[in-house]
Parts: sequence; C-alpha cells; structure tokens
Amino acid sequence: QRGTGQAVRSFRELRGRLSFPLIGRGEVLTEGAPGRGITLRASRDAQVRSVYAGRVSFVGATDYGQTAVVEHGGGYFSLYGELQEVDVKVGDHLEERGLMGWVRGENAEASRLYFELRHHKAVLDASVWLGL
Repeated sequence: QRGTGQAVRSFRELRGRLSFPLIGRGEVLTEGAPGRGITLRASRDAQVRSVYAGRVSFVGATDYGQTAVVEHGGGYFSLYGELQEVDVKVGDHLEERGLMGWVRGENAEASRLYFELRHHKAVLDASVWLGL
C-alpha cells in the first residue's frame, strides 16, 4: 500500500491502475466526456475511498452536491461529488483507499458518485486512469 510519506510511485505512473473510489460494486453510468468526469452507480450506503494518498484540499457544496477534493501532488487532484456524508476535513492526510465518506440513497438509482481527476485545471479521462 502506498502511503503519503512512502509513495512507491508517483500518481502519474499509476495511470490505469488507481484504486477504485467505491467499496463494493460500482457501475459506470456516464463515461467521461471532454471536460467532465464519470458518474458511478453505487450500492446503497457504499463507502467512498481515496484513489491515492494525498491531502484533502476542499470540502463543501458544488454543482456536484456535497464534494471533497484530494490533492495528490504533482498538480494531480481527485474530486468526489454527490456525497451524502463526508468524513474528512480540509487538511486531513489520507492513505490510499482512506475513507472519505458515503453515498446513500433509498434505492440504487439515487446512490451514485460523481468522480473526476484533474491535472492542474485540465480534466482527465477518469475511466482510463481507473483501468475501466
């Protein structure tokens, strides 16, 4: 496991092999379009986990609902939107697969996660980085 102080590889070298941001089953509902991330349908009450070690740089409301952003170094960021509950605060350091929060819903239709990867301001193809 790659921790914040002992990263085996840089974020960039893990293209296609990043950890999945959900615990349990997830289904891609929308593929990343230019300038956008992907939406994943999740199991009800699924845990949301960081795809790589880093520092929480933002938590709050955005166009994607309750959102958390993790800075991974080298200008790389991961964004987790449509969270129902957030379990981190700005400045927290997370290990890879560190718990960030939960998606919740009354049914599978409502339980989803918006996930995005950025390098500086450019939105990356999250499907490729996750190896989907």
